[in-house]
Amino acid sequence: MDNKDKKYKKLNQLEAYSTAYHIIEDTYNTEEGRKFIHYLIDSFIERDIALTLFSKGKLFDCITKSALRSMYNMDNRCEDPEVNEIMSHIRTASTISDKFDLLKKASDLVISRYPELSTNRVALRSKYSNKLIGMEEFQALVDFTQDQVTKGNKTIIKMVKYSKFRNSPNFKNEVPSKVKSKSKNNHKNKVEDKEITKDMLQQLVDKYSHK
Repeated sequence: MDNKDKKYKKLNQLEAYSTAYHIIEDTYNTEEGRKFIHYLIDSFIERDIALTLFSKGKLFDCITKSALRSMYNMDNRCEDPEVNEIMSHIRTASTISDKFDLLKKASDLVISRYPELSTNRVALRSKYSNKLIGMEEFQALVDFTQDQVTKGNKTIIKMVKYSKFRNSPNFKNEVPSKVKSKSKNNHKNKVEDKEITKDMLQQLVDKYSHK
């Protein structure tokens, strides 16, 4: 069955968040599932992500398999000429990377100019994945990541902290020394690592989440 003909369940905000968090928790308890959650964290946490502004087809979340929406549609058109101008160039962009860069530019404009617009059940896209994740599912993924950081999950702590610096040309020089090597004051650094990582995650959610 083609996606355009398939019916996806509709979840409200609370249902989407709760369902996603429990699925993420259960999935993480299996070896294969753990790889998938690490993939999502690697693709969406501290990465280039953007709101889906327009879509002709149906959108669904990769965790809950529930219906998502775009920010704008035929009944709710974007009236911002600069955003529309950027979006018009996506069709002629030569690569997937170029298309995403244009989408992110337009998405960031919408976020900064129209903070009053709700992002509830809006699909988020990543430059590094073809999966879609809903705003509420994204919140659940971030909260799960925060919980794992608090519990001292070394793999996830390293993933999130390194993600902040990995795209920099001076990657080796910019990664904090606490991450690159063990320190004599190991306990203190572990506490600082958790706090730094949690702050990074919260800033990420605050940027995209408009109720």
